[in-house]
Amino acid sequence: MPAVTNILDEIQNRLENISEMNGYYTFVKSIKRSMMTPFTPYDLPAINLWATGVLNNQISYKIDERTINLFIEYHSKTREEPFIDVAEKLVSDVVTAINRSTTNPAKDDTESFNLGGIVKSCLMNEYNYEIIEGQTPYCGVLISFSIVYNCKTNNMEDYL
Repeated sequence: MPAVTNILDEIQNRLENISEMNGYYTFVKSIKRSMMTPFTPYDLPAINLWATGVLNNQISYKIDERTINLFIEYHSKTREEPFIDVAEKLVSDVVTAINRSTTNPAKDDTESFNLGGIVKSCLMNEYNYEIIEGQTPYCGVLISFSIVYNCKTNNMEDYL
């Protein structure tokens, strides 16, 4: 399996642990990877994640450092609560879940900033709010991450 696919699988597994039972503000009803069509109100709260590319730098003889540019979009319904407050809870849950292992998924469990050692780092770069009005208003966030891992030069499957 390609390294990027394995890393995205691990992130998706961590996001699946977002639930009120694990101490998060929200729960995820649906998670999709690289979905091209928008979610319907029935799908919400929902996450869509995709990589926009991978940068490669050779850092030493036969060792490359790769950076995956990842976006996570998380939408939820809102009527009573200000959309920025809902959006901040969505961001908090995503960032927290990515930094918790699948075996210790609760919000207050031990942090794991490198996806359990399979990457060098997983850094949240920025996030932006989204709001849609109408019959069923919803809001969301678009969160950008940089995920850095090392591998042998020109090796697409392994990571160090």
